[in-house]
Amino acid sequence: MRSVVDRVRSGEGPFFQVLDTYRFAAHSKGDDDRDIEEVHYHRSKDPLARLSSDVGLDRSAELVATAAARVDAAVAAAEAAPHAAVDAASDEHEFETRGRAQGGAAVWAHAAAEPRELVVQRLNRAVHETMAAHDDVLFIGEDILDPYGGAFKVSRGLSTKYGDRVLGTPISEAAIVGLSCGFGMRGFRPIAEIMFADFLTLGADQILNHLTKFRWMYNGQVETPVVIRTPVGGRRGYGPTHSQCIEKMFLGVPGLVVVAISLRHDPGELLRRAVLDDPRPVLFLEQKILYAKQLAAQPPEGYVFVLPPGEENELYPTGSWQPADVVPDVTIVTYGAMTEVVEKAMAVCFEEDEVMAEYLVPAQIAPLRIEPIVESVRRTGRLIVAEEGTMPWGFGAEVLARVSEALAENPPRSARVGAHHLPIPCARPAEEAVLPDVHRVVEAVRRVMR
Repeated sequence: MRSVVDRVRSGEGPFFQVLDTYRFAAHSKGDDDRDIEEVHYHRSKDPLARLSSDVGLDRSAELVATAAARVDAAVAAAEAAPHAAVDAASDEHEFETRGRAQGGAAVWAHAAAEPRELVVQRLNRAVHETMAAHDDVLFIGEDILDPYGGAFKVSRGLSTKYGDRVLGTPISEAAIVGLSCGFGMRGFRPIAEIMFADFLTLGADQILNHLTKFRWMYNGQVETPVVIRTPVGGRRGYGPTHSQCIEKMFLGVPGLVVVAISLRHDPGELLRRAVLDDPRPVLFLEQKILYAKQLAAQPPEGYVFVLPPGEENELYPTGSWQPADVVPDVTIVTYGAMTEVVEKAMAVCFEEDEVMAEYLVPAQIAPLRIEPIVESVRRTGRLIVAEEGTMPWGFGAEVLARVSEALAENPPRSARVGAHHLPIPCARPAEEAVLPDVHRVVEAVRRVMR
């Protein structure tokens, strides 16, 4: 190969090396139907056999004996060691609470330094500030380099300022996540951008079998602090493959944190915490309809913001908005861009039906901390869960199931609101018909009130 490299570098043209490999053992127990002569033929060409003849029989036997002794010692040590034990409750708790405790108040839009910023501006500023202060933060994805600056401009200006820490990639979601996972294990803190959440499935093997499992498989010896940012959702006419909320496919993955921004959150602070304060892999959902909107710094009319007990020390807390002067009639839980839909529905319910809701918005939708929701439902006795994704097997189903388990002695009247179980249409009127709207939320409230 040295001579080949020399020829290529001297301008004599490219070269492509093909290496054919052959395995001697069966793929699995008892499934090898190859002719024994075929295997013997390849054994005769085995590089190890050729090396053995080169070093001589005595030296070869010595090397084989040394290797065999090391293997035998390792087997003996493994057989003598006790089996690994799983303390399910303790291990699950450790999986779910490894982020550093933070003040919950700083996460909310009303606490943001620049509440009039657009969401995309706040995210972009947060990445710039994070990369400026921390040399180990990387940004990886498709079409993120200047002057284009990303499909939704969150990465604008990054490659100009931070050079080789901003890595433009081919169109391969598996490669983006896999590369980020490797960087994370080497001590970096990568931010990986998947241009549309619809294509998370192309990186699902890396997320499901590598990124979220390596720390567990290697007994805590490695970390994979990767933040996967991705735009989700519809209402922009992008059609069936660029408008979906498919996060429910990932909500049950052990070891994966799923965070969703809304106009009620400071998205820049949430992103900063995910990158700098959370050693776990984080799927960071950005509803694309929010990018061009300002943060909602004021509470809904007639409501006050309340941080539920225990949430003040959470990285990604759940917020609650409660009626200022009356006892609420119903609990509504939602996240992401559905916050706007729900707040409009709450106004209709008050104006037309004199119904007041207690309204909860979790930033972390997985692993889900159910306690603030349970305590609210304990007060109201009624529960609505609204999500933009399709309802079967979704976030709402999980919330309703866990609340019903916690309040089994007095289960609430409940309903779910979500998209119809259909692909997202291209035509805008059809898209609006499939996605959940104010009317559906109002009707759900009326059902549980009746």
